Amino acid sequence: MCGSGLSCSGNKCIKPVCADGTKDCACRSGNSCDATFLCAAGLCRECNNAVNGCPCTNGTCTGLVCETNVCRPAKTCAQAGCVPHQACAGGSGTQDAQCLPMACETGFTWNSATSMCDVIPGLSCSPDAGSSSIAAQCRTANRNCVEAGGTAMCGTCSSGFTEDQTVCRAVRSCADLSCATAHQLCTPAGANTDAMCGSCEPGYTLQGTTCVVSNIPCSQLQPQCDALNKNCVQGANGGTCTGCKTGFPVEDTTTRICRAAYTCSTLLPACSAAQTCVAGTATTDATCQNRNCPACTNASAGEDGVFGQATLSNRCICKTLPGYFYTESGSIGIFPCDADQDGWVRESARFALQSADPAVVSNARCDLRKINKVILQNEAGQTQEIPVAPDLPLYESVPNDDQAVLNQSIPAPPFYGSTGRALLAKERNSLTKACVSQTADHNENKLPDVEEWGRPPSQQVSLSGVGLGSLQPFFDVYTRYSYFVELERGWYEPPTSGTVGAYRIREKSRGTPADGLPIVYEKDRNGEWTSDFVKYCERGRDRWYDDTLPAQGMDFASVSGPNAQGWGGMMHHSQFKCVAVDPSRYAVLGQTDGGLASARAIQTETSIGNLDWQMNSCVASPSANPNSRVPVAGGTNPWDPVVTCSPIGSVGSADVVWAAARIMSPSSYERGCIKLCGGERFLCPGNPADGGAKPPCFTMCGDFAASEVKTLSGPAPGGGTFRLRGEVPYTPYVGTLGGTDGGFTIRPPPSKPL
Repeated sequence: MCGSGLSCSGNKCIKPVCADGTKDCACRSGNSCDATFLCAAGLCRECNNAVNGCPCTNGTCTGLVCETNVCRPAKTCAQAGCVPHQACAGGSGTQDAQCLPMACETGFTWNSATSMCDVIPGLSCSPDAGSSSIAAQCRTANRNCVEAGGTAMCGTCSSGFTEDQTVCRAVRSCADLSCATAHQLCTPAGANTDAMCGSCEPGYTLQGTTCVVSNIPCSQLQPQCDALNKNCVQGANGGTCTGCKTGFPVEDTTTRICRAAYTCSTLLPACSAAQTCVAGTATTDATCQNRNCPACTNASAGEDGVFGQATLSNRCICKTLPGYFYTESGSIGIFPCDADQDGWVRESARFALQSADPAVVSNARCDLRKINKVILQNEAGQTQEIPVAPDLPLYESVPNDDQAVLNQSIPAPPFYGSTGRALLAKERNSLTKACVSQTADHNENKLPDVEEWGRPPSQQVSLSGVGLGSLQPFFDVYTRYSYFVELERGWYEPPTSGTVGAYRIREKSRGTPADGLPIVYEKDRNGEWTSDFVKYCERGRDRWYDDTLPAQGMDFASVSGPNAQGWGGMMHHSQFKCVAVDPSRYAVLGQTDGGLASARAIQTETSIGNLDWQMNSCVASPSANPNSRVPVAGGTNPWDPVVTCSPIGSVGSADVVWAAARIMSPSSYERGCIKLCGGERFLCPGNPADGGAKPPCFTMCGDFAASEVKTLSGPAPGGGTFRLRGEVPYTPYVGTLGGTDGGFTIRPPPSKPL
């Protein structure tokens, strides 16, 4: 008998003579072969789309990759062209391995200048080295940790594992390869190599690629069976060595020789120091049980001792503390469920919570919040409850949960204002938007914040290639209720009974500076100061809103229609809009230099004569400001970023700014505040008692409704003093009519409408 590919001649195993151009032999010069054969990868083959070098069938191959209409094996990570130590995603039989962009193996970091992976200095293999230790990462990757040159890195695969597409997997044993079932002898697995099935066992001969009964009678085969301590059983097609003889109850899976059962003292190889021996029986071998589990003593990393059950992949894992989960999806190890403590669980925990692996599910100790309604609350305190079905879990992306991951995101999180900072992970979740830039996507739903509106992402943009993965159905609902952090704040409210709560989204108050609504006014088109009336006026739904059209800048307008019983709607959308500037289409009215621009991120407007906006330049406070934590009830919920804004008159073509609608004519409602009285007089302060600059005059339009005294000329407490609250920006402003020292005079109405 000879091995595969050899033939027995003169009692020697030799390679058969192979004539060029014949089947499975080398192609002739010019890549020609005998009739019916094709030259494929240098050999003459009977071609189909499962053979290397043969033509593809309709652009596809079976188990191979189709390239330029020729089938070839998929490229491995070693063939993918990655730079040294670059992370690589292993492919499949029909897909090439891919170098992961700007990602490196443990112990290395991406250098954008050189496009190489640089060693991270100062790392250690010692488990006691704290945050600089990579021992746990190497152990979970089944690699040896190596220290050299003042740092550490994960090196070759640990004993019992072999390199496979940049991943260290367990070596395959003779049993894994089913050599015995195929009647083949087996070379056992090494420390880092798979076992290999070899020649046929006695009584069988190789026919093609299969071991078949060799037709040798037991009278001739018995000596070979005796050498295996087996009985010879005569069959119709010859004898076979089958069944162990008495006294030799165990068939060795490697040598196929029957022997006595190994005890702990005779077990070969003997158990290592990291293993313990489990005694067998009279007919079964003793076995080694791996004791090389993680230390599992780092409570700050969520470890709570060794878990008593291995995973389905036979991995010994740590038991997790409450608030942590273990995962083998992507990165392997223990991670916090809610690292930023804002009440939203990171997306990757979902795979652990829904895993089919009992050990993984048991260690997914996450408090996953779910809601069955959204409560909208306007600044007047009115509420509207909107049912949500089925129950909606509160998941957020990993960058929105982990500040360290967010800091390393590509592209980097955008700064809010040139002197500000990027919003923190605890200020971001799957409902939050912020008016920062044309590409900023703070809720990570693949839509720029300035462009999205309350419909599923797939109805707004093609998600092909940049899909939302397993969170797609949740983002369809999240996007419906996404809000700008400058206008509203949101938090989770637990139920009074049961386990499913609600999410409240409340408008920030215009008239309460401490409530955090940052958008401000300055002067109107006529150069007059805008009154404080914009902080108190009642508003309606923006007339641009249309159920059938895209609704950027119209958050909550669909649930803020007229005549709602006991519900005045969420009307900030009518007065404040996050807009992307387009100076080529919307020049600021009344300007002649062409250097200013107004903007709107809504559908085309036939007439822009009513566009009168106050632009704002805003910035997020450089400090996290712990005192800004909301809601008032506290607890585990998002934080509210501190944003301050200043009025501006000039904007650039790439700017994204807050635009506030100025007071408009009441002839028909457009948006924002409307004038309560037309053509009214001006109220002008006198000379300040401290000799400072004289304040400007203010329009009296609407002041009677806001004043604590209904007329300016009648008697009042304090000898004719009065107090205005609605029309004077710096409220309250107290003075005396007709006086010269801090008093007020009345000026006639302006010659043109305000």
